[in-house]
Amino acid sequence: MMADATDSGEAYPLEEAIAALPESHRQVILLRYYERLSCQEVATRLGVPLGTVTKTLSRAYALLRQELAAREGAETTVNQTQ
Repeated sequence: MMADATDSGEAYPLEEAIAALPESHRQVILLRYYERLSCQEVATRLGVPLGTVTKTLSRAYALLRQELAAREGAETTVNQTQ
């Protein structure tokens, strides 16, 4: 019997990808999307310029896209070999 995705811990690829981000990127993502703060509110909370927040978000998005694409590619490879 094959293991379910929830058994292997792969049920939440986005959350896993966020957890893999560098701390500064993860912090901005969590504040922006999980706490639903505006970019200005994130900047105020962290005590950094607004531009720093927007640039960090941009870089975090790029890292998340790469990570999710890599996971998807790995999953496709695993599925093809089964």
